Amino acid sequence: MSEDRRFPDYEAKWQAAWAESRNRKASEVHSKGDKDFYVLSMFPYPSGRLHFGHALPYTLTDAIARYKRMNGYNVLNPMGWDAFGLPAENAAIEAVRRGEKNVHPARMTYDSIATMRSQMNAFGYSFDWEREVYTCKPDYYKWTQWLFLKMHERGVAYRKKARVNWCPDCKTTLANEQVETRVKDGDEYQACFRCGSAVEPREIDAWFLGITRYADRLLQGLQDLAQHWPELVTSQQRNWIGRSEGVNIDFAIELRAGASGSGPLKPPAPEGTESSGVQREKLPVFTTRADTAFGVTFLAIAPEHPLVDKILKLVDTRTHKRLVDFVKETLNMTEQDRASGDEKEGVATGMFAVNPLNGDKVPVFVANYVLMYGTGAVMAVPAHDERDHEFAREYRLPMKQVVAPAPGSEEQVDLKAQAFTAPGVLIDSGAFTGLPSAEAMARIGADLKARSAGGPVVNYKLRDWGVSRQRYWGCPIPMIHCPQCGVVPVPEKDLPVTLPDDVDFLPTGRSPLTLHPSFQHVKCPACGAEARRDTDTMDTFVDSSWYFLRYTDAHNAKAIFDPQKAARWMPVDLYVGGREHAILHLIYARFFNMFLHDLGLVQAPEPFSRMYAHGLIQGESRRVVTDEMDRYVTEEELKRLLDTGKATPEDVVRRIEKMSKSKLNGADPTQLVAQYGADAVRLTILFMGPAESDSVWEKDAIKGPYHFLRRWHDLALSSAPLVEDLPEMGPDCRMNAAATKLRFASHSLIEKARTEFEGRFALNTVIAKAMELVNDMRAFIAAENLAGPCKNASDPSLASRWTLAECFDILARTMAPFVPHTAEEVWHALGGKQSVLDTPWPAADPAALVLDEVELPVQVNGKLRGTIKLPAKADKATMEKLALENENVKKFVEGKAIQKLIVVPGKIVNVVAK
Repeated sequence: MSEDRRFPDYEAKWQAAWAESRNRKASEVHSKGDKDFYVLSMFPYPSGRLHFGHALPYTLTDAIARYKRMNGYNVLNPMGWDAFGLPAENAAIEAVRRGEKNVHPARMTYDSIATMRSQMNAFGYSFDWEREVYTCKPDYYKWTQWLFLKMHERGVAYRKKARVNWCPDCKTTLANEQVETRVKDGDEYQACFRCGSAVEPREIDAWFLGITRYADRLLQGLQDLAQHWPELVTSQQRNWIGRSEGVNIDFAIELRAGASGSGPLKPPAPEGTESSGVQREKLPVFTTRADTAFGVTFLAIAPEHPLVDKILKLVDTRTHKRLVDFVKETLNMTEQDRASGDEKEGVATGMFAVNPLNGDKVPVFVANYVLMYGTGAVMAVPAHDERDHEFAREYRLPMKQVVAPAPGSEEQVDLKAQAFTAPGVLIDSGAFTGLPSAEAMARIGADLKARSAGGPVVNYKLRDWGVSRQRYWGCPIPMIHCPQCGVVPVPEKDLPVTLPDDVDFLPTGRSPLTLHPSFQHVKCPACGAEARRDTDTMDTFVDSSWYFLRYTDAHNAKAIFDPQKAARWMPVDLYVGGREHAILHLIYARFFNMFLHDLGLVQAPEPFSRMYAHGLIQGESRRVVTDEMDRYVTEEELKRLLDTGKATPEDVVRRIEKMSKSKLNGADPTQLVAQYGADAVRLTILFMGPAESDSVWEKDAIKGPYHFLRRWHDLALSSAPLVEDLPEMGPDCRMNAAATKLRFASHSLIEKARTEFEGRFALNTVIAKAMELVNDMRAFIAAENLAGPCKNASDPSLASRWTLAECFDILARTMAPFVPHTAEEVWHALGGKQSVLDTPWPAADPAALVLDEVELPVQVNGKLRGTIKLPAKADKATMEKLALENENVKKFVEGKAIQKLIVVPGKIVNVVAK
């Protein structure tokens, strides 16, 4: 092969052949004994260019899909587009602001999809494009709207006024799961997960999906998934659901006219009767430490608690002003800031609540650290809770110890310094005094239940999912607001509610659809009166919560999918995606699948049998920090800055970080494909380490895999005459030791590939074995002095040639899932007639995996000093004898006493000498 020939020059040829053969299409014909396998990568947002965050999972799933097909499976490996969302809308907004014409999120989205599909095809991915879905097309989002209506029918989708997270830059609401904690100038703040802007609280009317109804099932399902899902993902979901067992205690708050929070925090003297202006109202409080309930010295309620409005109508003027100002200030904070803030602040209401366990009356505060979750109220026990202890010290509230260290414990109690938070034995707790904490909690819960004053309950951290978004590029919510009938669902026959194209989508803080009269104004389907459509769109995570089901019946115009087709393919056998989706997408997808299971449309309660969380491909960033600049730079710019003295090595901060355009530490896989070919990029991605681990991209990392492919390709072409038209081996034809060893290497490759494809996908170890095999084959050809065609059946090199031919066959078939273009080229160059991808996966010969003679390393004091050849079944005494007779080993033990011989049969000998 001439050096000036471009390598590889065959990839487009094979991509065209595969497209014509349609071997990537999953068959819908099902016969007895057929094996189905559904492998799925999380579908991408069409950002416009394929990056390594796409290339890693798609390359991995493509290799798995090809391996499964070669093993006789009918494989479903589809692809589609998570096409609605803010990035396209924001990009269009920026383009309009730059003065560009004919800009629209839809056009930008479809242009990006066309580009990315072309890039995927250039990688040789075997996606079933006939099942392609676009979440932004009416034929898809019609069924997203249908799902919303079904949830509304069953009360799972509902509308309420609620405080939400508001992104001032994106001008839309965010679910709690979409708010991140970030750091700026050393201070933490709550930020939008998309743009990073500080999140603000707002109160609006919004639609919610009742995921909390499924909290127990979501939690229980994790037990069944634990074996085949990463522990990191299941633990994050478990923590996010946040199940906690505890007790509700029904305090009775006394609402008294003229109450003042400015005076002493002592209950007023009894006035005789309830008719003297005092009203009692039940105030439930949840606690996981019912054993401390006799130590309550105050109650704290959330600023949003319904009781606050009642209290404001009763308190004196001064307390009213303090409460109004405090509530306003607190509600301008995000819930995350309130929950994690260092400042625990509150205002006394002048009201008191009665503890049902001991009759104590304790003051009631409105506090910033109490959120409107659960009951929206907490019982405060400063002696046994650090947060309450801090608040009590600030406001000089009493502390009452009711739990003491258990007998024999060395723990000390110093309430002036800190709360005693450990369990122990109850003191000063009435009939429960002397009980251990665990027993007391159970007994107190039972006592409260018997007296109808509370009792054992289960609470969750998980909140219902707010799905209303005040942006344009999303799925319209299929509801109508009628002044006569209220909120009315759009009839199913009128779906889809189509998103109009002619919309002014520049953000105003209101949904752009409110500015579109013909969309908004509609007749009420119930009474025929003038009404208006809901103008919010759905959170795009709704679109991606069921797409894996649509792939099973992608073109069904009459139903969301055929339940029989879904039953055939679901649950997904292998779902591949980033671990950053542990909470958002994966928990939402499980919720939607459970809802569809309840409708009887899917049989499997869980959508994904196995979830594989791949790692990140990272890159080194270079940040230059001087008096004149603080920014990321490329390697080339850094060299110029250093050469010109505008920066010194001390000014450079180098970090290994996630690849990012802003940090200038990425590589463009599409450019690498153009330069080195798709197979070289695919191989490099899979060779960097186990796919589940993070890896670091080095700019020269691709050269090794590229040269390996070229060596293998050139070796195959140059060796073709050696293995063409070989006569059959006769009974007297025997392999020599070198051929036996080479056959061991090739069949070990088969077994290693099978183990990893069926296991943890450490495919880098398979590639390493393939590289070793090519080196072994080159050495074998030279050592055996193989040249020219085989002359006849009596040629003494016949057995060696057959061994070599088998190696080429095995190498092409085992590497076909990794590098399909090169495997096809080599396969056909060596006489293959059909596609190598249509051949069966090679079977390892058990006999070939056993060597009569092995070569083992010998160490002296832990360092390699020689090797020995011996029978594979040699005993320990033989290994010791041959090790000590090795000439090189003798040099390193000469003059020393042999202290110990450590022998691992079939593995290694280590001589310990002093």
